[in-house]
Amino acid sequence: MSITREDVLTVADVAALLDLKPYTVKEYARRGILPGRKLGRTWRFLRPELEEAISHLPTAEERARSGHRADLRSTP
Repeated sequence: MSITREDVLTVADVAALLDLKPYTVKEYARRGILPGRKLGRTWRFLRPELEEAISHLPTAEERARSGHRADLRSTP
């Protein structure tokens, strides 16, 4: 897999892509919900890894059917 500059995303990029607040993106990265790497004080995300992780997250409908809460606060 060849990585280009366009594949490397910042917190702001991911927040805009997923319609989340930047704080939430950083918190999800800290918890391992979103795959990211901390470089100094900044986070970087690889688009292919992010797309793969998102594809495995349950949809709202799947969470509702299984009785899980809609938010991810309980995720380790």
